[in-house]
Amino acid sequence: MPGWLRVLVATALGAALSFTMEWTQFSIVSRYSNLLNVYSNTAGTFIGSILAVVVASGRARQLARNFDLQMFPALLLAAF
Repeated sequence: MPGWLRVLVATALGAALSFTMEWTQFSIVSRYSNLLNVYSNTAGTFIGSILAVVVASGRARQLARNFDLQMFPALLLAAF
């Protein structure tokens, strides 16, 4: 299965699971559901599936070899 299809399937399944959880919370009076949770969970699933495809393809070793350690503090600050 091509990598883009794996990302698409994983993202669709993650979005469906997130929507199901939010719909369940909607039916419970004491819970608060929000579509922003669905959007953020779907985005997280998309990013995670891309990272999984990259690591599984073996490109992670090539990226690690080419990674400049001087960029690491800048990336940490950007992530913060």
